[in-house]
Amino acid sequence: MDSELEEDDEAKEYTKLEDSIKPRWYILSARSSIKFRWDVVIIFFAVINALTLPMEIAFETYLDDVKQLPVINAITNTIFGIDIIVGFFTSYINVSTGDEIFGFQMIGINYIVNGSFTVDLISTISIDKWYNNFSETPNESILTLLKIIGMIKLQRIRRLAKIISNLNQTQETKALFKVLNMVFILILYIHVIACLLWKVFSIEETWIPAVDFIYVESRIFDESTTFGKKYFSMCYHAIMVFGLNEVAPRTALETFIVILMMIASAIANAFIFGEMAVLVQEMDKKDIEF
Repeated sequence: MDSELEEDDEAKEYTKLEDSIKPRWYILSARSSIKFRWDVVIIFFAVINALTLPMEIAFETYLDDVKQLPVINAITNTIFGIDIIVGFFTSYINVSTGDEIFGFQMIGINYIVNGSFTVDLISTISIDKWYNNFSETPNESILTLLKIIGMIKLQRIRRLAKIISNLNQTQETKALFKVLNMVFILILYIHVIACLLWKVFSIEETWIPAVDFIYVESRIFDESTTFGKKYFSMCYHAIMVFGLNEVAPRTALETFIVILMMIASAIANAFIFGEMAVLVQEMDKKDIEF
């Protein structure tokens, strides 16, 4: 009796699996050209978001004059919202069997449990704007923290690695694209660190750049100092942080934040350049074999 029940369960499971791999007209194939183009659109808006969001946190006063920015942010959030819906109607590859799963229920469970649904949802909702609109007296520190949390939107850039992996190119060409991707991630990391450094240093405005040490004062925080000088000065010091060099924080908060940045930079440094070394070796594989 037990063996018959087990056989019935196995038969039902097999039937369910057979049904799940049958294409549906309303399910977008993960291997289709349409999905590829949609991922490119998402990456495009993710890159824009990755460049503008850190600057909104650090250089908000300079971006107030950019009237197109709210429109761009609204379009980006709308696109990201649509992307969540698309996620529930896109097949996925079962890593155990290699089958492409089209079953709507299985896709939903996989997206919520194993996918990035939670992160996508949080990153799509502008928590800081909700807090600012519904709070009578919004706390500036909490508002800044919510904006920093909103930077998890940047995780959508990970799709670029998937697109490169799925390209119909040789391994050497893919390795080249992956190296360029790592260079882009490095530039983006420097950009984010630069913006966060400015946000921290501008709280008490006691920090002095190395070039002004001899004067024991600096005009870096003066309104007369151009945006370009402030930003590129922070980029320079962000590279110093990435290389675990001295940036001379003065207050306890600055010291604490810089310590965290240096720990993160040590990990990022090892990951990025370690990955690059492997990819360069992959690019030279043919020459080595020859």
